[in-house]
Formats: sequence, C-alpha cells, structure tokens
Amino acid sequence: MFQKLSFALCAVAAMLISVPARASDIVYSGGGTLAQIIDGGGTNTIFTIVNIDSVTASYTLSFYADDGNPLTLSTTAGAPSTSLSGALPSGGSIIIQTNGGGTAVLQGYAVLATTNQLAGSAVFGIPLATGAFAQASCPLDTGFDYIFAIPFDQTTDQTAAETGAALANSFGDAPYQTDGGDTVTLTVVFYNQAGNAVTLPSITLPLGQHTAFMLNQQFPQIVGQEGMVVFTGTDSKGNAYAFKVLGLHATGSTYTSITPIVPCNESSTSQMCTN
Repeated sequence: MFQKLSFALCAVAAMLISVPARASDIVYSGGGTLAQIIDGGGTNTIFTIVNIDSVTASYTLSFYADDGNPLTLSTTAGAPSTSLSGALPSGGSIIIQTNGGGTAVLQGYAVLATTNQLAGSAVFGIPLATGAFAQASCPLDTGFDYIFAIPFDQTTDQTAAETGAALANSFGDAPYQTDGGDTVTLTVVFYNQAGNAVTLPSITLPLGQHTAFMLNQQFPQIVGQEGMVVFTGTDSKGNAYAFKVLGLHATGSTYTSITPIVPCNESSTSQMCTN
C-alpha cells in the first residue's frame, strides 16, 4: 500500500503543493526552518545566519515549542524573547547563542523569515553522562519536501547506539501548503537491508507542532534491525504535505545529527516514488 501511495504522491506533488519540490540541501530565498533547537538544563543552541544574497537582507528568527506555542529564549542578542529581528549586509553573518539557563530542557524548532536568500544552521549541545559536552548541527531547510528517509543500525544493544528523529510541521511552511497549513499525517515505513518494507504506526502533528524521539522507543519493532525509516507527509485531504526532519544519533559517549535522505522530487526514479 505504501508503494502505491508513494507513486501517487510523487506523480502529483507539483499540483498538490503550490510551489515546485525543492531539495532540502539547497538554499532558496524566502526563509526556512531549523528542525531542532534546545535550551536549558545545561543544553544550548548556537544559531548562525549568513546573507548569501547580493543585497542587504532583513530577517526574523522565531522560536516555537513542541506544542506550537511561541518559545521564549534568552540569548546573546538581548532580553528573553520569542523572536529576533535584524538585517545583514550582502556577505554578512551573525552568530546568536542561547544562554542555557534554567533546570528544564526546552525543545522545539525555529523559523527564519525573510524575502531574501539567507543560509543558516543551528548547533545544539547537550551534556553527556561522561561529563563531556556533545554538539550536533541542524541546517536551515528552505525546501518543501514531503518524503524523508533516515538510515539507522539498531542491531547492537539498545543503550549502545540509538537513532532518532526530530519532526516539525513548521509554521514557516504553512503559506506554501495546500489550504495554507494543516495537520500532517506521517506514514512511517521501515525498509530492511534487503529492501523489504514494513509499515509502522503513523504519526500525527497538528500545524505548528514539533516532536523528537529515538526510533527504538517510538517503534520497538525495529530493535535488532538495520536499514532506513521513511516518513511521508499527507494532509487531511490526502495531499502531499511538506514537513521538516533531522536525524539524531546518540551513544553513551557521543551525540550527533544525521542528514535525512530526500528520495523524491519531480524527476525521481526512486523505488519509493515510482513503484
């Protein structure tokens, strides 16, 4: 059933989303989303924004919690706020760091709004049980992809190495979605190394909401397996629906991120899009 759904989604994606498909690793104008940010409890996030446009560019960086409500962060840019605004000359850049205060760990995502072409990233750090401070990076995703794959290896002990995912139904994508934003249903399919597919329980995210989890906790069916997990987004009408993803990878002594695979676009020949 997933293969038939994927074929239908890829065949009509350009009609269902009001803009052409855009690769998540190419910087387009109009802003984008950072799929994972954290702060507090010893964690912090470092934001970098770079103006790669030919003119001075204004921007607003807004923070959202898991439930979609504005998230107040204290940063090196000034007083605690749910958003930061500024302007960068052509070729200019800015680095902003959250202060990491408070005992509770806050998480969510950030939206960079601009009419220009700005690149960016979030580097988020967490303290490990070993006493080390580990960091992972999240690129600014300016694309409108609706299928993502995250490779993983869960064949070792669950506590030795874990792969996770951060998912956002971003307010930043809403203006470009069918009907201006909706609840997204994420169909989740596991492919083992032989290419055999198993459908896992779906995930529902209302507009503006975010979640992050380790795969073996959300889907215990994959424990002892290796391969990749594929997330496909659709709205309440069954239309292809863009969302944001970042892969996560952790062990007892390391923590890093995984760049998701984008298997589908208008000319894709991937088996997930054509079979």
